[in-house]
Amino acid sequence: DSTALVFGLAGAQHAKDLGISVGGDAQLGCGVVHTDHVSGGRVIGSPKVCDGWRARWTASMRADPKARLMLMVGAWEILDHDAGAGVVRFGSTAWTDLVTTSLRTALRVLTADGRTAYVFEVPCYGEGDVANPYPERSDPRRIAALNEIFARVAHSMPKVEIVPWRSLVCPDGHRVEDLGGVHL
Repeated sequence: DSTALVFGLAGAQHAKDLGISVGGDAQLGCGVVHTDHVSGGRVIGSPKVCDGWRARWTASMRADPKARLMLMVGAWEILDHDAGAGVVRFGSTAWTDLVTTSLRTALRVLTADGRTAYVFEVPCYGEGDVANPYPERSDPRRIAALNEIFARVAHSMPKVEIVPWRSLVCPDGHRVEDLGGVHL
C-alpha cells in the first residue's frame, strides 16, 4: 500500500547514493488479505488493481532472480474484513486465521524459488486522512496482534525473516518524524 510505495519511491530516489536498485509492486489500497475491508461499519472495496498480484510478483521475481524480496503490509490487514459470508472482526479466531492464511499465501509465492522474504513489522500509523479516517490503524492492540501474526508466521516458515522496522520508526509506540536529521 502507500507505506510500501513511499518507501520504495524514496529508495529509488536515493538508489545511487545507497548503491541499490529498487523495484516492486506496491499498489495503493492493496494488502495480502484479498477481501473488501470494513472500518466503523463502512465497507471499503478492494481496488481492481489488487487482482493479479500473484502473476505480477512471480514475473517480477523471474525478471530479477537476485533481488531481495520484501513484504510491507498492514494498513488493510489491520481492519475487519468482509469475507462474503459476513464480517470477520478483529479479536476473533476467524480474523486471526484469515490474516495468517493470507500472509502465508503471499510468503509462499515470495519464497517459492528459495529466496528469503523479509517482512516489515507494522509501524505505528499517524492520524491518517482526516476526511477518510480508519481509526483501527491507530489501535495498539490491532498493531500488536498483526505483528504477533507476522512473527509467528516467520518463525514457522523457512526463508522468512522479520525486519524490526517498528523499533526504528516507532520507539515507545510513537511515530518518529525525523531520524538522523532526515524528515520521515
